[in-house]
Amino acid sequence: MKKKLFIISLCLLSVVFLTGCSIIKKALSAKDFNKIVEKNDMVAINAKEQFKDHSEIETATLAIEKDKKWQVEHYTLSTKADAKKMFDYNKSIFETEKSGLSKDRKIEYFNYTKYTLETDTYYMVASRIDNTFLYAKVPIEYKDAAIQFIKETGY
Repeated sequence: MKKKLFIISLCLLSVVFLTGCSIIKKALSAKDFNKIVEKNDMVAINAKEQFKDHSEIETATLAIEKDKKWQVEHYTLSTKADAKKMFDYNKSIFETEKSGLSKDRKIEYFNYTKYTLETDTYYMVASRIDNTFLYAKVPIEYKDAAIQFIKETGY
């Protein structure tokens, strides 16, 4: 009986451990983000200078689609708390664009939070992993391309 209980407990612990590990996401460095940008034939622009008055922003990179129809932004911040503030701020801005036909979704795990909003004109994403933040506000006709790119980044 003790042996059966031990094996059941071990199995349950394994399931919990494996599930927990798959939920924890790995934040991308600016360098790794740039690699994904290049792989997708997009242009990476260092936008750090635009945020020189915000010491909490360590890196700011814009990934611009080659025809300049849409872009995705990636930031590395000093702390997780700074990334959370940036996430919360942008989520609240997105929420002002909600209408009756909008679709939104929020996902939250251990070190990861993602909010998406789809309106009749834009697809918007605010996503945080640890001390990094990803932002996109894409015209709705480029939603699928943006989703594919964002999936590749893991955000």
